[in-house]
Amino acid sequence: MSTRKKSAQQLLKPLPPGHEHLTSAHFRQLAFVDYVAARLLLLNEMPLQALILASTCVEKYLKAFLATRGKMTKTHLDSEDFLKIFRSEGLNVHEFLNENFVRYLGRSYELRYIEATTGPLSVAVEGRKLLAELDYTVSEFNQRLKMFRDGVLQEVDYQVAVRRHDESVWRDNYLLKGINKTEFVTTPGLFWCGIVRPMDTMLEIQMKFYRALDNGNFDFPIAHFEPPATIRLEFLDDARDREYAFGAMPPG
Repeated sequence: MSTRKKSAQQLLKPLPPGHEHLTSAHFRQLAFVDYVAARLLLLNEMPLQALILASTCVEKYLKAFLATRGKMTKTHLDSEDFLKIFRSEGLNVHEFLNENFVRYLGRSYELRYIEATTGPLSVAVEGRKLLAELDYTVSEFNQRLKMFRDGVLQEVDYQVAVRRHDESVWRDNYLLKGINKTEFVTTPGLFWCGIVRPMDTMLEIQMKFYRALDNGNFDFPIAHFEPPATIRLEFLDDARDREYAFGAMPPG
């Protein structure tokens, strides 16, 4: 059932009294695991899987925030109403989040079950741009999500990994290494594009020397093209050629 017509308050449920910090810590721990996994997958050139885990990572950090207010929601990042919930609770996550990035991750949520897609879909990952925005976003979350025990501020998993120079968070992390973000994002790196045709096929294209723009814009990578755009591939070894359509329905 669609949740688009529900108010933000209708999408919320109260947590049992006294469960705020436990629930927040639970979501934060799960989010950190997804973050580490997303980084590992992206750095090892598995961008589709990295994109999906980046999406679940950000969703869980946001739900950790929500839990600090004694609330929970079953709404996911792919809902148009997801960020409205946080505004209704006075959680001004939009002050540090790139909402364009969050919407991009939300639309990517559908890729968890490619066979269930309802229409043609194209999705792209600009590797260094995704990594940089994910590292920035997770750093901002962890600066704001505080954990106390007996009134004493505690280190959380992310902060421990940073302090120990854990390779899982330090490798190619522009923030931790003090690299200018624009310089990092625009250095040539991985680009991946997939064209999904429901119940049919998925075409994947990957390049290793793609230069992204540091414009904070993530709108382009997922799109339906009207009319469909096409790409023509030529195989020089035997003069074969193929033409593929972006966003086109399968013939027949």
